[in-house]
Amino acid sequence: MLKDCERETNLFLERTNLLGGKLGASLLQFPPNFAVDHFSDLTNFLQKLPKTRRYVVEVRDERWLNNDFYSLLKANGVALAWVDSPNMPLSNIVTSDFLYIRLEGDRSKVKGTIGTIEADKAEGLKMWSEKIKPWLKKNMEVYGYFGKYYSGYPPSDVKSLLKLLS
Repeated sequence: MLKDCERETNLFLERTNLLGGKLGASLLQFPPNFAVDHFSDLTNFLQKLPKTRRYVVEVRDERWLNNDFYSLLKANGVALAWVDSPNMPLSNIVTSDFLYIRLEGDRSKVKGTIGTIEADKAEGLKMWSEKIKPWLKKNMEVYGYFGKYYSGYPPSDVKSLLKLLS
């Protein structure tokens, strides 16, 4: 993983440049088998990325969550994705000048295909709004993503969170 992928990376960067001012942060999402023994591969990859863009790393192996990893992200201006998922602990480590939050939910409890709220996430959204508010007060940009497995209906989740943040 992350080896000999310059051509694919450059193509991705070239294509996403077409978004211009609408381009936010690019998520580098790694599977659970992307283990900490890939640390040097990730280091080399991040160092080669253009510094004119924002990047986010999401890992799915909690062994990554350590000071060496946070230092690597900070040194490269890369955000650690704060993830609400049953498979990872909640994080509050800030490694860049922006935040990126992924509210994924639990695939074993929510289908996310019927276009309606399947799980009451009012308390979770309240908790997230309290985590986000101090950063917004510092004028930090916050990106958010709601998966269909969070409550089952992402448009409602977005509206509810925005209301809590206002």
